Amino acid sequence: MPSCPKDGTEVRSPVKEWDLSPKSRKGPKLHIRLFECPTCGYRWRVVEKVG
Repeated sequence: MPSCPKDGTEVRSPVKEWDLSPKSRKGPKLHIRLFECPTCGYRWRVVEKVG
C-alpha cells in the first residue's frame, strides 16, 4: 500500500490507473496508477513495468 510522500498517510486505492504502450516496440509497457492523499490532497503517480 503506497503512502503519501508529503505526510506519510497510507492510501488504499488509486484514483485512476491506465496502461501506456511505447510508440516504438523497443521499450517496456507501463502500468501507471494515480493516487491522491485524503488528508493533504497531494497527488502522485506510481509507475510499474509490465513485461
